[in-house]
Amino acid sequence: MECEEQIIIVDTWGTLIGHVPRCTLDLRPCHGTPSPSVNTIYMIGGPDCMFPSETHRMLLVGEDTRTGAWSLDGPCVEMTPCAPLGSYQCTWMANIPWRPDEASAYKYVLCSKRNKAVLWEGGVNRTMLSTNTTPRSETGRFPPVLHMEGLFRVPETLRAPPDTIVTSDAHTGSHDHDYTLPEKNNFRVPSRSWLAHGYVGMINTFANCSINAVVQMLYHMAPFRDTIISRAEAKNESGLLSAGPVTLQLAAIFKELRDGCVAPSARRLVTTIGLAEDPHEFLGLLCYYIRDEHVAHTTEPDTALSLFQMEQSYTTRYEPTNFERHYPEEKVCSLSLVVEGLPDLKSSFLHYLAPTPVDLSLDGVGPVQAHQTSSLSALPSVLVIHLKRSQYDPVAHKEVKVTQRFVYPTTFDPASLMPEMQQEHKGRRYQLFAVIAHSGVSSVASGHYYTFIHAHDAWYKFDDEHVTLSVQSEAVQANFGSMFDDQNNTTHAYMLVYKMD
Repeated sequence: MECEEQIIIVDTWGTLIGHVPRCTLDLRPCHGTPSPSVNTIYMIGGPDCMFPSETHRMLLVGEDTRTGAWSLDGPCVEMTPCAPLGSYQCTWMANIPWRPDEASAYKYVLCSKRNKAVLWEGGVNRTMLSTNTTPRSETGRFPPVLHMEGLFRVPETLRAPPDTIVTSDAHTGSHDHDYTLPEKNNFRVPSRSWLAHGYVGMINTFANCSINAVVQMLYHMAPFRDTIISRAEAKNESGLLSAGPVTLQLAAIFKELRDGCVAPSARRLVTTIGLAEDPHEFLGLLCYYIRDEHVAHTTEPDTALSLFQMEQSYTTRYEPTNFERHYPEEKVCSLSLVVEGLPDLKSSFLHYLAPTPVDLSLDGVGPVQAHQTSSLSALPSVLVIHLKRSQYDPVAHKEVKVTQRFVYPTTFDPASLMPEMQQEHKGRRYQLFAVIAHSGVSSVASGHYYTFIHAHDAWYKFDDEHVTLSVQSEAVQANFGSMFDDQNNTTHAYMLVYKMD
């Protein structure tokens, strides 16, 4: 069959939708080209489906008539969206090899552009049928349609892979495997977030929203994610996995976020590390375990943590002698900055660099006044900032949340505030990449945490298993906090993540 200049578009009930010029469509098979004996026809696929074309790809996969197998390496064509990008009423077309004299079976396959997950539609196979109810083309031919309605059938459940936990004995190198499946009846439901946006969230099992927020933030740091996965897959000379349990568990979560369409759980990681009161504490614990496991197996530099590790040092000057004591540099994964009494991030960073009065006691001398100055020897590729939104209330005798308004920019240049680094980092700035927000008024140890991440030129909100498309005003300005201290002022940025451009 020769290609026509005007492609007839019909839905699966034979209703004429319109015509599309042939030159406007890029209809090519995924694997090679159809043989000359196979007629090439055009038809609709998945009308009015819920999958936006900028986050998903739709494939129409045929059964291999020689082997009876279904595979993306077999007969497969990529469907073309016939609706504006981002439309949730997206119609897909395909260039389908079809033999009128043979039974042809097809399935829809949905692929995400945001991760590597592939979802085969559930239900029975579809078949190609020729019908005399479809509109005739100018040549008088009857284009075939798919038998059964064309909406993508989302599988009701997916069989869950083994949720494998690997524990390592540092002395013997042995590993124990527990193949306990994570959900009842070994089935899990495809994530609505993945179907709508191509991303998957994480299940909140132990009130571990703060852990989920940090893991999602780290997963979207591609160099960190890839390094952790590669480290977890490496084997020693005996052929055993050489990474420690925390690295293995974190890598397992990363791979589920990368390859799956079902929300994973971090409960194995929680069991090993323990619950943390807030994201900052959990990030510190996680970095400690990753660093400890890395140095236990190699002397090579830790390329994962080096992305956001900083070398922080302190100098204490005692009065009135002006005697100075320099403390050695320590590696930290985040920078803690004061919020109370300061209007914005620039002011807080300058406060961090300025001498701070402290009361100390020296042996043989007693109480003395001193000033302590903090400094950084270098700036990392990824700058993680913890905003101190907790302080002790002497009246209530407990830690309370600091709810004042605190402004932070989408572009930050800390080197301009440190003269010794201006030349080294001249012209390089940090772009806001993620915001971990806290919702609640009483304490940062309670309430709820979620994270906003800027990916693929858009902001997304990762709130446990729910992933939604966001906007900059919700991710940034809405988390400054209100100028008035009232009960409605509940949502505030708790951690900021900047990437150097």
